[in-house]
Amino acid sequence: MVNVTVDDAAPLSCVEVQADEKGPTTMGLLRLAVVWVDVQGIE
Repeated sequence: MVNVTVDDAAPLSCVEVQADEKGPTTMGLLRLAVVWVDVQGIE
């Protein structure tokens, strides 16, 4: 399973290959994407 998170306000995306598409797995990608955007200094 490949999950993609796209920020429509900035030209960014986060892609991760995961074992399944269950809620906890997908939320893990969302949390990762939020932290990554924050580290980049994007508001």
